[in-house]
Amino acid sequence: MLVSKIICWIYGILNPKYVALGGPDFRKECIGAIRDNLYASLPHNMLAEILHSPDIRHDYYEGMAFLTAGRIFDDVQFLKE
Repeated sequence: MLVSKIICWIYGILNPKYVALGGPDFRKECIGAIRDNLYASLPHNMLAEILHSPDIRHDYYEGMAFLTAGRIFDDVQFLKE
């Protein structure tokens, strides 16, 4: 299964804790087969949690906004007078 091979490559490079799959053409029912294929291919201590996201683009933008805000406000401290 091509998706499982791509995720194996991602694991080897990034070692993520979560992998989100989704999009308009992705069926949520496919996650079980992908997970089974990964369990057969990789050591269990390398496996990330496979998540389904119906709107992966929204999640991407939310994540980028969160990381950007963290960088911008990293040195800001709120003091109570």
